Amino acid sequence: MSETAITNSTCLIALERIGRLDLLSSSFNQIIIPPQVQDEFGVTLDWLHIQEVRDKNLLMALRLRLDEGEAAAIALAMEYPPSILILDDLKARAIAQQMGLPIMGTIGLILRCKRKKIIPAVRPILNELQSVDFHIRDSLFQKALLLAHE
Repeated sequence: MSETAITNSTCLIALERIGRLDLLSSSFNQIIIPPQVQDEFGVTLDWLHIQEVRDKNLLMALRLRLDEGEAAAIALAMEYPPSILILDDLKARAIAQQMGLPIMGTIGLILRCKRKKIIPAVRPILNELQSVDFHIRDSLFQKALLLAHE
């Protein structure tokens, strides 16, 4: 089964800071980002596919409530069902859920990597993320460890 992910820049930037972009590229068959996310991320990767949002009206409506990258990622995810949308911002996640989009955050991606046996443990990755100022609430950190059986 081909799995596609659409992400905003938060996950990309966080994983790039710890040198683990491979977690994203090895978890999905295809990763798509809008140009707005590419501009925010600033790194070109051959496995990262850039796609314009076709529904400009939806994009403009989302821009009233969200930043440009999050709005574009959500609008793009609407055009690529049944892709998984990777978002960490709570407001953006709430809007995406209201729109019926399947979502996961960076922590969910790391848990997915453990389930797929891409990594042996989540704790070291979570610690690395925290060391580069990726904010993880203590309750989320503990929940991730519990879900990972660590």
